[in-house]
Order: sequence, then C-alpha cells, then structure tokens
Amino acid sequence: MLRPEDGAAVVSAGRPPSRWVKIRDLARKKGLPRRMTMHGMRHSLLTLLATEGVDLAALRTMAGHTSVTTT
Repeated sequence: MLRPEDGAAVVSAGRPPSRWVKIRDLARKKGLPRRMTMHGMRHSLLTLLATEGVDLAALRTMAGHTSVTTT
C-alpha cells in the first residue's frame, strides 16, 4: 500500500497534491509543455542522469526497479 511517508502522492477531495500544483505552475512559467506529468519528469531526470554517466545500478535504485534491464 502506498503511504504519504513513503513519498506517495495523496489526493485530497479529487485535487492533485499541493506540491504537484506548485511544480506544474513553475513549469508553466518557464514555458515547459502544458501536458507535463510526474511520470514524464521522472523519466526525463533518469535519462539526463544516464547521459551524464550515473551508474545504472544507482539509477535502478532511484527508479525503484528490481532489474537493471528494466531501467
């Protein structure tokens, strides 16, 4: 089960978490794509780190994958 203390987003009354709203608003001010999602941001970060030479095992851990081949 996902819990807030594990970093899971909690939706309140059908609204996105306030931290996501803040990130989305900042992204829009910077001219980033309107359809930006948390999944897209996560993927972009991991891709950037991989191109910068971060160890795949470390990326696997960050992504929460059980296998490097998944990462």
